[in-house]
Amino acid sequence: MRVRQLTWTEIDRLVDGLASRLPPGSRCWGVPRGGSVVAAMLRSKHGVIITADSSEATIAVDDLIDSGRTARMVKEKYNLNLEPLLVKDNSDWIVFPWEGTELAEDAENTVTRMLQQIGEDPNRPELEDTPRQVVQCWDDLFSGYRYAADDVADLLSSAAAAPAGVETESREGMFVISG
Repeated sequence: MRVRQLTWTEIDRLVDGLASRLPPGSRCWGVPRGGSVVAAMLRSKHGVIITADSSEATIAVDDLIDSGRTARMVKEKYNLNLEPLLVKDNSDWIVFPWEGTELAEDAENTVTRMLQQIGEDPNRPELEDTPRQVVQCWDDLFSGYRYAADDVADLLSSAAAAPAGVETESREGMFVISG
């Protein structure tokens, strides 16, 4: 996974493109959080009408479509089509200028919210270091995703990568190491 930090100049260009795709007279509702920033920029730069009430909107805007889950939810819950600033078409991690670059901090906040959801007090002394430890575990567990499959296949098939007695094979995109 590669982190792609967008610049304000790129955002400015993307906002222009989004404004040109909106039907005339659109009343935009920004999907919280990133969509709110996009809506404000559309208002400021292009005079697009925005509303804080989704029931008054004719279209929703958001910063990114990745899996499409948010777009489906917006359609089902609010009966609005969603126009994104950007459609993600690869495995890059997109970071918008208003988000910052502290991915580990965001992940730790996610773990803290998970602890709260299950009724734990994340400030309890025994749990103080848990968010950092869980994020480190995720980094270790999913470290293989940092590499392209072809690079891993080349590495595993090389004699230097497989010590005596260790066998490697690839099955349906999964690499199996035994020995």
